[in-house]
Amino acid sequence: MARVLSWLEGRGVLQPGMEVLDIGAGTCVFTVPLAHRGAKVTALEPAPAMLAALQKRV
Repeated sequence: MARVLSWLEGRGVLQPGMEVLDIGAGTCVFTVPLAHRGAKVTALEPAPAMLAALQKRV
């Protein structure tokens, strides 16, 4: 996760205020770090157990 975010930042893809749709967000591996970098993140998770984990984390 850190390597992917670093790669995106290095290419100027991640910008504060950008909107991100995290489909299959799971346990927020990308959701929370993106939000901490200033992105407005919408996280979608169809699996009930993963959704519960997502809701607990955020």
